[in-house]
Amino acid sequence: MSSTLNALLPIFSLIGLGVVLQLKQFPSAQFWENADKLVFYVLIPAFLVKRLGFSQQLGLDATRIVIIAIVSIVAVSVLLVLFQIVFKRNGAAFSSVYQGAVRFNAYVGLSIIGAMYGESGLTSASALMGGMIPVINLLCIGILNVYAQGQISFKGFLIPTCKNPLIWATVVGLCIRYFQIPVYEPIQGALGLLGQAALPLGLISVGFGLCWKIHTSKITDALYSCLFKFFVLPLFCILIGIWWQITPRELELVTLFLCLPTAVSSYILARQLGGDAELMSTILTIQIALGFVSIPFLFQILPWIYELKF
Repeated sequence: MSSTLNALLPIFSLIGLGVVLQLKQFPSAQFWENADKLVFYVLIPAFLVKRLGFSQQLGLDATRIVIIAIVSIVAVSVLLVLFQIVFKRNGAAFSSVYQGAVRFNAYVGLSIIGAMYGESGLTSASALMGGMIPVINLLCIGILNVYAQGQISFKGFLIPTCKNPLIWATVVGLCIRYFQIPVYEPIQGALGLLGQAALPLGLISVGFGLCWKIHTSKITDALYSCLFKFFVLPLFCILIGIWWQITPRELELVTLFLCLPTAVSSYILARQLGGDAELMSTILTIQIALGFVSIPFLFQILPWIYELKF
C-alpha cells in the first residue's frame, strides 16, 4: 500500500496545485483553458505517436488487454441501458451517469502507470488507450444522441470521432510502427520533449478545471455513476481477465484504466450535446476525490484476488 501511495502522491499533488491555482485564478482561467487545449490537441498526441511509433516493444500483450477492456465496457453499457429501460430516469441525467461510468482521465492514468511501471508500462498504456478511446467515444456520443437529444444521427457519430486527435495520433503511431516509416531523428526528439510536458501540465489543468460546487440534488445520480465506475466495471474486467488467465500485471493495468476518474472532457461533451452538465461536474468532483482512495485499494486487493483464483 505504501509504495502505491508514494506513486500516487505526486500525481494528486499536481492536481492539488491546480486547485490552488484555481482559487488564486493564477495566471488566469483563459490561460488554463488554452493549456488544456494544448495538452489535448498537441502534447498527448505527440506522447502517443512517440510511444506507439518508436518504442522497441509494446510491452504487455496489448491485444488481450484491449479486448478485455472493450468487452467490459460493452457489458456495462448493456447493463446501464437495461437499467434505464426499467427505471426510466431522465434522459439527460442518464447520459451523464453513463459518461461518468465508462470514460477515463488519460492524464491521471498515464501518470500513475509511469510512476508504477516505468517506460514499458507507459507504452502498454498508450496501446490500451488507442484501442479504448474510439469505442468509448462512439458509445458516449451514441448515448447522448439517443437519450439527451432524442435522435440518432450518423453525422453526430462520425464527426466528433473523426475530430478526436488522440484517435489520429494512435493511427499515426501504429502506422509508423507496422509499416516501418522512417522519421527524422530530431522529429522523434521533438515528439519526446512534447510528450514529457503533457502529463504534468495535464494534471495541473485537471485540478484547475474542477468545479467544487456540488449540486446536492444530483448526489444520488452521481453516486449511481460512481458505483458502476469503481465497482461494477472493474468487477467485470477482473472476472474476464481471470477467466482469460492474463498475467497479474496485465490485470492491474487494464483494471486501473477502467476505474480511473472520468475525463474532464465529459463535462464539455455533456454541455455541447444536451447532457446534464451540472450532474457531470458533480460526478467529476466526487470521482477525483474517491480515486485517491479507490486506486490504492485496488492495487492492494488485486494480487490477493489473483492468487486466490490461481
